[in-house]
Amino acid sequence: MVDTGLKARLRYKYGDEQVLVTNFVSANKIQDKFYPTPIKDIFPLIRESKFVLRYDAEYNTSFVQLIPYILLVDKKHSAVYVTHRIAGEERLKDSIALGCGGHIAPEDAGGDILYQAAHREMNEEIQVSPWDDEFNYVGTVRDLNSSTPDHLGCVLYLTVKKNAKVKETDKLSGEWMTFDQLTKNYGKFESWARHILDSMLLAGGIDAWLER
Repeated sequence: MVDTGLKARLRYKYGDEQVLVTNFVSANKIQDKFYPTPIKDIFPLIRESKFVLRYDAEYNTSFVQLIPYILLVDKKHSAVYVTHRIAGEERLKDSIALGCGGHIAPEDAGGDILYQAAHREMNEEIQVSPWDDEFNYVGTVRDLNSSTPDHLGCVLYLTVKKNAKVKETDKLSGEWMTFDQLTKNYGKFESWARHILDSMLLAGGIDAWLER
């Protein structure tokens, strides 16, 4: 249960925003950290999902919030566009994210809701043109030992030219990092990114990880 004080703060912060959630128990079969979960295992979670007020979803362990988590990779699959959090969510400030993305909203409903949400989030957060409109699903990422175990990332990647720029420059800065740069900055990444980097390290690089 979320205590009444926190619930009031969440209500003030998020207002009438709604997010897509699925049943936490149903998501138990999805492994912790990064795992190449088949997309067919995500479809049942989406089918039984529903929209709820975000202030009812946050820190509520009866729900899992589904999040498209998008990696931008260059044409050679030799670098990833990462973002540095300089403002906004306090728990993420000064961390580096490997991907962009966010909650699935009611406006994403109809058709393939996961990919529509990914498309919207990309257009909101990153300026890159032209870009291949084909998202490639990779697997899932979560952190059951974090303060937000109620979030489940569906990891996608998009191949783009090296002309990406963040739009929210008051909150983020961005840069391209090679595999060596990613590993050297490992400790600065947020937890989902570290779980994905662990998997990349085992694969032997970005390209090997994407093609495995």
